[in-house]
Amino acid sequence: MTHWKLALRSLTRRKAFTAVVVAILALGIGANTAVFSVVDAVLLKPLPFPDSDRLVNVLEASPSKSEPESLIAPARLADWNRLNHTFDGIAASYAENVTDTSGAEPERLAGRRVSPGYFRVFGTRPLHGRTFTPDEDVAGGPASAVIGYAFWTRRYHQSPAAIGRRLIVQGAGYTIVGIMPKDFQTANIDVWIPAQTPPFLMRIREARFYSGVGRMKPGVSIAQAHDDLARVQRQLGEQFPQTDKGWSALVRSLKEVRVGDYRKTLLFVFGAVAMLLLIAVANIAGLMLTQLQQREREMAIRSSIGATRTQILGAVMREILLMAAAGVALGCALAVWLVEAAGKMFPTLLAPGGFQLGWRALAFAAAAGVGAATLCGLLPAWQATRANLSAILAQAGRGGSGGRHQWQRGLVAGQVALTVLLLASAGLMLRSYYNLAHVDLGFDPSRTVTFHMGAAWNEDRTRIGQMQEAQGSTNSSALPAWRPPVSPTSCRRPPLRCVIRSRWWRRPAPRRPAKSTRANAVLAGAI
Repeated sequence: MTHWKLALRSLTRRKAFTAVVVAILALGIGANTAVFSVVDAVLLKPLPFPDSDRLVNVLEASPSKSEPESLIAPARLADWNRLNHTFDGIAASYAENVTDTSGAEPERLAGRRVSPGYFRVFGTRPLHGRTFTPDEDVAGGPASAVIGYAFWTRRYHQSPAAIGRRLIVQGAGYTIVGIMPKDFQTANIDVWIPAQTPPFLMRIREARFYSGVGRMKPGVSIAQAHDDLARVQRQLGEQFPQTDKGWSALVRSLKEVRVGDYRKTLLFVFGAVAMLLLIAVANIAGLMLTQLQQREREMAIRSSIGATRTQILGAVMREILLMAAAGVALGCALAVWLVEAAGKMFPTLLAPGGFQLGWRALAFAAAAGVGAATLCGLLPAWQATRANLSAILAQAGRGGSGGRHQWQRGLVAGQVALTVLLLASAGLMLRSYYNLAHVDLGFDPSRTVTFHMGAAWNEDRTRIGQMQEAQGSTNSSALPAWRPPVSPTSCRRPPLRCVIRSRWWRRPAPRRPAKSTRANAVLAGAI
């Protein structure tokens, strides 16, 4: 303990140097710890479901028909569940945002319609209440709903009395039967409602609107599950040649499907901040060499009174370890703020359990601190103690050795190289962003607005369709189970143009728009 007190006393005599080193370490370690926390939450942690490695994303596919992936028809989903040998269950869902009018004011909710067995496939128990019963899953069954944790907190203030309350959706009452836990993040969903697929849709094998998820049996690989569903689909192709022939199945890891788009970007950012830490270490190593050069007389005196080279190295390393500990502490405090900011700035990143500074991030910060201390302290100290300290004491400060200057020149060269690499990468990213932000759209978007219009299966298609033919230059994709009778048209009055975003169970075949409406049609297809 006495040695550590002496090291601390030595640092207090050089306050400016100590403050600069601690600040540099805090910035480097804080940035690396924050990015590692995001990478850990998105890429490394498993999905928050029991045996999540057995969960897969399931879709249809027909490469021969230029359909590398496609949604699933309800009838085909039922056949897959009946004929496969490798899944405990396959369920599916589709998005349907709804407006709830049961509160003081109408509220738009992010909803999903789910097939039978949806929650059973994920294997997550509700926090309160229950999930859907078989009677509630069939067409004409009781209207019930399961709500998400965020909506339960926002609307009902986490009161268990929310069970049994009713949501009013499109004039119909849905009884809340369950509340899912916070870590059940299939997406940012407020409410789940049974799909209750009507019988007529079960007979339309080309009505593809489901996105599937399956739970494989223990010991089954993704390749085996894919081959099994491909076998089932070949049988269905023989039974229903007009609709099923030429189609197969696509099975992928659910984890990879959710985070695959972010993997390269996150690893690139992590590599960039790692190089930033290396630059910081090189800076500190240069400062340490300069300090040790100024303290040659002090170390020579220690050597002359009996201190060994190992003892002198230990004294220097204790000082750098104390500064590294302070840098890690401040860096963790900075990382907490950066992680919270990342969660707010990038809400679309799917992070099981959310972004937080867990024990793995703290262990990473400690390891980064020890590594930085070793690189920026041990090598300069070893180089500084290689000289003949007795001769240095006799010459009493006639200048530093050439070897030390070589170390400093090497560190400066390394810093310059890493800095140029980072600046070049940052410049390329900024140039790419500028190019994307200034793409010529082919029309003037200053007086164009977009909005979303949703519709349930049981709504009046004629009335909804007429809303799409609103006055003004309006383009839209079709609403559920409704096709516009004519191609989108363009009107010159009023000058304000509207682009309606809507959803249908299958996108209609693209039509070449008239020349006068081509610009608006491009926008309608792009969104």
